[in-house]
Amino acid sequence: MTSDSATATSVTMDESILEEAGLLLKTGHATQKMEESINTMARLLICPLCDKIFKQPSTLCSCAHSFCMHCIDEFACSNWNCPVEGCNMPLSITGRHGGSYRKRNPQIAQTLESLQLICKQLNESPKNWWRSPSVLKSIEETLKERQQEKSDDDEDDDDDTSVDDALDEFRKRYPKVDRQNFGESRDFARSKKDDDDDIDSIDSDDSLWARGKRCKHDNKRDRA
Repeated sequence: MTSDSATATSVTMDESILEEAGLLLKTGHATQKMEESINTMARLLICPLCDKIFKQPSTLCSCAHSFCMHCIDEFACSNWNCPVEGCNMPLSITGRHGGSYRKRNPQIAQTLESLQLICKQLNESPKNWWRSPSVLKSIEETLKERQQEKSDDDEDDDDDTSVDDALDEFRKRYPKVDRQNFGESRDFARSKKDDDDDIDSIDSDDSLWARGKRCKHDNKRDRA
């Protein structure tokens, strides 16, 4: 596996998560590098509690870990510490000015909105917009040729398969008839061989009779 493909695999996210957040790019509307960058950014915007893209991102005053506002509020109803593994900072700590234990995070919200806007504009752009017209034309011609070759190959495969499938189906449905046909073919071959032997025998008898007749004719001529 190449380094590029390995990177692409490592940052690939569930399409349903990206689609729900408005971050799913349509095929052919962005380069591979663009898709990788979007996926990398999206991974940084995942809520640790629901494993989805932030909704109303909020940050804890005690440890600066961020969550969806609804997720952390629901968690705080029955828990006292930060839900991030290994943190254990108490949720009761508020900011230096008092108030809530968590604050809305406008920076994360703005980053998410900007990313959604980029994806929206890319999806509304023409396919392969970054390629030159000559390259696009070559790609279209190549795709047409491949589709035609695949279509021709599929037709040949279908013809071959249909004959084999029909023969197999016939043998499954009518096994006795198939064996009977085989037996008749075998009997026919035997009878043909017997007929050939009889013909050879007749030919041999005819040749003996002809030679005897010639001998009698030669004897009569000598006597005369």
